[in-house]
Amino acid sequence: MLARKIPTISSLDIQAVIEQAGKSPTGRAQLSLSGELKEREPLQAIINAGQPESYMRPHKHENPDKTEIVVILQGKVALVYFNDQGQIYQAEILEVNGSTRVVRTLPRVWHTTVFLREDSIVLSAIQGPYDEGTHKQLAPWAPAEEDERAGQAYLQSIKEQIQNKL
Repeated sequence: MLARKIPTISSLDIQAVIEQAGKSPTGRAQLSLSGELKEREPLQAIINAGQPESYMRPHKHENPDKTEIVVILQGKVALVYFNDQGQIYQAEILEVNGSTRVVRTLPRVWHTTVFLREDSIVLSAIQGPYDEGTHKQLAPWAPAEEDERAGQAYLQSIKEQIQNKL
């Protein structure tokens, strides 16, 4: 049997993705453990780095249903959950030394990640294989990420609503 190289992510890789997030117009960057195999991998494992001004449109994973696990690696983030009308019903704060470090998001649940500190990093693991067309459904009641002004206003509104959890 031919030995295969095991994918790893080093501290240098983490630093590089943090730097990419700082330079990115979205304030986010990703690093995948799946690499070029992501369309075939049964598990997608992704390092997500983000800055506090980064707006990620709420979404859910259905058709096919997918469960997502998020683990905090650095900084502080909020995982925010919405009902079908776009109202927040739960927010979980993840911090390395906090009381919550891992969250499992169920299929068909609207959610987003809010980066609360500079250079925050999470590891997201979600069922694969990856298909861009079916990976996630974007919330129709939330602004598009391309609408920077509306996205920033919406992000600020989310932060204000979860303020008591911070």
